Amino acid sequence: MQFSVARLYIEWGNFSRGRELLSMCIGTFRRKKGARLAVAYETAAHIEERSGRYTDALAELASAAKVGNPAGRGVRRSWRLIWSIGRACWIR
Repeated sequence: MQFSVARLYIEWGNFSRGRELLSMCIGTFRRKKGARLAVAYETAAHIEERSGRYTDALAELASAAKVGNPAGRGVRRSWRLIWSIGRACWIR
């Protein structure tokens, strides 16, 4: 339930509240690990990416990779983030 509400806050652009609820979900999902925890980490990475914190987003994706993501979404997304970080550094 909290994860669904966190996703709604993220879609509405209220990242701080979404991040807060998501951190509670991550704490709950750590007990069992698995795909739910990996998706929660990926969602946290999405929040960090949208907030402009690319290095924090990569750290969240690394956490998702450690847990294991059967869908493999984290690998594609991490390459996109690495490209975004390079592009942001080049523009500055």
